[in-house]
Amino acid sequence: MSALLESLNVQQRAAASHLEGPLLILAGAGSGKTRVITHRVAWLVKEAGVSLSEILAVTFTNKAAGEMRSRVAKLLGAGAEEVWISTFHSAGVRMLREHGEAVGVPPGFVIYDDSDQLSLIKRILKDSGTDTSFITPRTVRSRIDYAKSCGLGPDAMDIDRGDPTGEEVREIYRRYQAALRSSGAVDFGDLLVETVSMLRNHSAVLDAYRRRLRFFMVDEFQDTSPVQYELVRLLAGPAENLVVVGDDDQSIYGWRGADVRNILSFETDYPKARVIRLEQNYRSTQVILDAAHAIIEKSPERKKKRLWTERRGGDLLELIAAKDEVEEARLAAFRVELLSNTVPRNEIAILYRTNAMSRVVEDALRARRVPYQVVRGRSFYERAEIRDLTAYLRLAVNPHSDADLLRIINTPRRGIGSRTVERLRSAGDEAGTSLWSVIWDSHKPLDLGQAASRRVRSFAELIRALHDLVIKGSSAYEVVKESMIRSGLVAAFESDVSEEGRERLENLTELLAVAAQREDEGYSLVDLLDEMALLGDADEKVEGERVALMTLHAAKGLEFDVVMMLGVEERTLPHARVFTDTAAFEDPEALAEERRLCYVGFTRARSKLVLGMARTRWVMGSRQVRGASRFLGELPAELLGERSRAQPRYERACGSLGRHESQGVEVHPSKEEIILDYSFDQRPEVEEVAPRPGGRVRHSLLGDGEIRRVDGFGHNARFEVRFDSGSVKRVLARYLQVLW
Repeated sequence: MSALLESLNVQQRAAASHLEGPLLILAGAGSGKTRVITHRVAWLVKEAGVSLSEILAVTFTNKAAGEMRSRVAKLLGAGAEEVWISTFHSAGVRMLREHGEAVGVPPGFVIYDDSDQLSLIKRILKDSGTDTSFITPRTVRSRIDYAKSCGLGPDAMDIDRGDPTGEEVREIYRRYQAALRSSGAVDFGDLLVETVSMLRNHSAVLDAYRRRLRFFMVDEFQDTSPVQYELVRLLAGPAENLVVVGDDDQSIYGWRGADVRNILSFETDYPKARVIRLEQNYRSTQVILDAAHAIIEKSPERKKKRLWTERRGGDLLELIAAKDEVEEARLAAFRVELLSNTVPRNEIAILYRTNAMSRVVEDALRARRVPYQVVRGRSFYERAEIRDLTAYLRLAVNPHSDADLLRIINTPRRGIGSRTVERLRSAGDEAGTSLWSVIWDSHKPLDLGQAASRRVRSFAELIRALHDLVIKGSSAYEVVKESMIRSGLVAAFESDVSEEGRERLENLTELLAVAAQREDEGYSLVDLLDEMALLGDADEKVEGERVALMTLHAAKGLEFDVVMMLGVEERTLPHARVFTDTAAFEDPEALAEERRLCYVGFTRARSKLVLGMARTRWVMGSRQVRGASRFLGELPAELLGERSRAQPRYERACGSLGRHESQGVEVHPSKEEIILDYSFDQRPEVEEVAPRPGGRVRHSLLGDGEIRRVDGFGHNARFEVRFDSGSVKRVLARYLQVLW
């Protein structure tokens, strides 16, 4: 045996010492795949006599590529930099710089990033007179990017018959590509599309690369798009010296073009392919691995494998069941505080399905003074859409805030350009007044031209209307809701069908949930804004070890001693996108990807896994009943912790947090309790309150009472209730449970 491979297990050695022909390495989570790739590079050079410059290894991130280069350098020493290790896009840049003129790409091309793409698309939409309220620039960019991930130009785009904007997007795509060419530019999609076109249509270029490169390796193969797979297939050619490493159970990026069928069909594409399974896990306990397997084994299409470890046993899974997302976050924060006595904070991660879910978690951690960091994302209150909405709210309180006015005078776009803004600023400087005084209080007509003056006046009337709401004493909830709608932010994000657009809308409605919760605590809009500002300051000053907060997607590739997964409920995980609008059936592919996402979350944990859920959750502007995720129902009972009551201890520790603390909630109920409390079989619906005078209701803090009067309809209706304690209160419907 080569001394180079002594530290590897039997399967790892077999993979690392593979010489020629196609090889599929099915590398389960935590099975040491990077170790195998780097040792194979070293083995090819030291034992098989392969030249350093004959090897190409590609992966997805610069960080992963950098780590791979560092490990290879330690194994090979001097000259290791000759091995070509890069991301897919970096490889495309290098090839196009060398031979791109063959497909009309100049050697000095510039690369447009996301912002450049949007600017160009906006210009095309404007020049073509396209109604951007119907087709947004972000939607167009998303569709173009997806088409390019599939290797499709405008003429080859797959347009459904029922797609009302498809042909228009196709024409914009054509103009977009023409504009890129005339500017000597490419976008990130072109780095691969143009490279594939170059290799496919110019045999001399392809032959040159095949003579130079003989051995190809692809990391994270389950995340490859069709165009990425085509690139490596072309390069590998008839020799088929292609080694791919991946795990179909961790394919979670279908929404951005990844195609799990690439790894599932590899043996069909390469009938001579050898398959090696890496099933020994070096990360997690057997309890965690068994739980993860119970979820993933029900995936309809997968390569069979089962992870095992020498770390037998381990802590059983913990379950947190809460009445709503606020209580779930507070219980999680309390659990984190206890765990941090024995586990470093930077070895604890809290995971959630969408970015909007971080807000209540951040609030709970701040309240307990637990330092945290939002990983691969921004703190909730620092996200652009939240800052935009906050600017509207601050102007509603104080229209003379120039910084806030400048931020949103043209957000969302309302045709007030930079030249108009500069004229307004100059007028304010000359008069020594605020911009608000210039556009509203001044009796002097604006010297802007008729169209610009009309747009500025319309904006001023919008701010004045919001300011009037504050003057009239409207609630924080009402002002936030009206600001979201009247500003046009909601309409802008509703028309954006991209993943980013949906997340931004979710974030806006999450801030509306904050206002609703604080209203019940007696907060005014000014109180709410003050709290947000102070929380932001406190967050910036936190130092030392931090708990990691991130989405399940962002957690891919990371690992922690303790992982807490919140929102393990139907329509949260699995996400509501699995269901059709009518909830008549489920999308099997979307559900399979949600299952893989759950598996990825489980396998981030080394020693402890805590799962959380809420009976109700504020989602997209309404409070909805949530049923426990089907994934919880699939867990073997023996993997779940025994029934325990941590509540008295919790109450003592949380007594200073305010009157919203729960009473008598079981932090870690048994699986049997959860099945009783949550329905696994019935699809949860939005909670509908059907109140009537004389009916009985229950409030979590005030207890039971009798309805005396009802004003309004739905969740925003106000009940006048005489509680059994003798007090009479007016309470919003969404905070009451109708008993009969």
